[in-house]
Order: sequence, then structure tokens, then C-alpha cells
Amino acid sequence: TFETASRPTGWSVLTNANPSAAWRFNNPGNRANRTGGSGGFAIADSAYAGTVNMDTELRTPGLDLRDLIHPQLEFKHDFRRWASETADVYVRTQGGTWTNILRNQYASTYGTVQISLQPFSGQTNVIIDFYYYNANYCWWWEVDDVKVYGYPDTNHNAVADDWEMQYFGSMTSVNAASDYDRDGMLDWREYV
Repeated sequence: TFETASRPTGWSVLTNANPSAAWRFNNPGNRANRTGGSGGFAIADSAYAGTVNMDTELRTPGLDLRDLIHPQLEFKHDFRRWASETADVYVRTQGGTWTNILRNQYASTYGTVQISLQPFSGQTNVIIDFYYYNANYCWWWEVDDVKVYGYPDTNHNAVADDWEMQYFGSMTSVNAASDYDRDGMLDWREYV
């Protein structure tokens, strides 16, 4: 939720241009939270940085998605566009190739964003990168209330734990090849 004026534990900020033009958590330009959230937020504030190139990344720590089915990224944001600036969201596994999952480039946009992380389901060390660049005395990108969620699958059988408990009373009866009720449809397909 970025409620403190410092970078959250485990998160990292990279600057690929002027080191003073980076993601901040202390709201140096005294902006209102326009994301739909409340309180503090992260901001890449090109207007505050002034006439310097801003090319900065805000990265989550490595996330473990092994225990989630249908993982989703959700966040609130306010991308205020002036001229050439771009606000992207990238995802990768540690050491893997970055995949662009969102691009804000041609118009201002704000509100809640939800994006499927299904291609990264079952992966470890998944990193999400909020990348703001091509900005020089432009406006800003505010980000707030970042969360990753999905259906818990602690036994990694691609069936949600709560569904297994509801229909089988345990999490040991279902696997990819089981047909517990012998109706000709695999339990995994019934769940889907």
C-alpha cells in the first residue's frame, strides 16, 4: 500500500537515466492520491524531476506462485500523460525474459487494473516491474494497492484447495487422472 515514505522491504528501484529522477514514496510533488486508493502511494513524478530524462523501474521482490491457481495482478494507478512518456508493466521469472503485460502510452488512464498472471502460475521468483520512461518534464505515474492473488493450491494438483475440501473432504483424493465419483469425467475437468 506504500503507506510509508520509504521503499517497501524487498522492493527495488532502478534508474536508467538521471539518478535523481526515480520512483519515490514520499510524494515530493505533493500530489493527491488519484489512483482510487487512499494514503501513500509510489510515484514516478517527471513534473517534479523537471527537465531531466526519467527512466525508472519499480520492482517487486521475487514472488512464489507455486501455491496459486489463476494468479492475478491487481493495482490502482494514475498515469497522467503529457507528451512522450510510457508506463509499462513487465513480468518475468528470475533470470528469464521480460514479458510486457500492460502498456500505457497514448492517453492518460487511472483506476484499478487487473491482469492475469496465468503464464507464470506454478513459478517461483516471479518479478513484476512497473517501468516509467521516455519522460522529460512530463507528468507522472502513481501506483498504489499492489496485490497478487489467486486460488490456493497447496498440493500443486491444479485444483483449488477449497474445492477439494468442499467436494472430497480432503486434499489427497484428487489428481490429474482421478475420477472419484466414477462418472467418466476426471475430477480435474469437473473442477475446471
